[in-house]
Amino acid sequence: MAILQTRSSPRRTRTGAGSQLLLRRTAQIFGVHPMLIGVLGTGLALGLVSLMLDAVQMTLGDATVLVLAVALGTAAVATSWLFAFMLREQVSREKKLRRLSATDPLTGLANRRSLELHLTQEWDKARQRGSPLSVLFIDIDHFKRFNDTLGHAAGDSALIAVAHCVRRVARRSVDFVSRFGGEEFVVVLPRVTAEVATVMADAIRQAVQGLQLPHVTSEYQRITVSIGGATCNPDEGFAPTQLVEAADAQMYAAKTAGRNRVQTIALTKTALAA
Repeated sequence: MAILQTRSSPRRTRTGAGSQLLLRRTAQIFGVHPMLIGVLGTGLALGLVSLMLDAVQMTLGDATVLVLAVALGTAAVATSWLFAFMLREQVSREKKLRRLSATDPLTGLANRRSLELHLTQEWDKARQRGSPLSVLFIDIDHFKRFNDTLGHAAGDSALIAVAHCVRRVARRSVDFVSRFGGEEFVVVLPRVTAEVATVMADAIRQAVQGLQLPHVTSEYQRITVSIGGATCNPDEGFAPTQLVEAADAQMYAAKTAGRNRVQTIALTKTALAA
């Protein structure tokens, strides 16, 4: 008995895997229009029924032809719509998986992998149109102390609150807010100059401080952030990673200067060489 179960399991697995592969491939073809399968199937079924009636009406009685045509047509339409609904479910499932793979599960922001892809896309766009691109690097001050004092549950709540706060300030449709890791966040600001990036960074800093989240081990007695910003024109030969690294360096400079502050830089070839 055990031998029979062992032999049949791979067969069922291969069949299930084949069905899933067929659904995935079809979903890739039809994209956001999976119900088109049902429409096409219905049209094809009606066409085949019509051809069948023309072909067999000379040899069978009218009633027999009619019953046979209705039965086959109904089966074909039902099958096509069943497959369409299965395909729609598959498309929905794959969209959800893609969304989850690009999202930080705690804050709901984009994750680091998604940031890397998005930054590369925005970099290419900025280079093509000759516009500036700015990045803000945000770090919650003394966050380890906060976790050690109040626990990780409170730390998670603080991360979520700060994430939502950043999202409220960077609210343009082209602004991209992501969690970089730990208590760090990165904001990509297309078509934003260094001056405007500094203003937006300070608006985020003030908004986070305005949350009034208690932090007894901080010199400010509340949750604050240090923010570094970097701006460049991508056609000057920089790389996206250099822009993020420059913003990160400015963030550390802001921490060294006393935390709860903003420090930014406009990158040029001269500044990068220095």
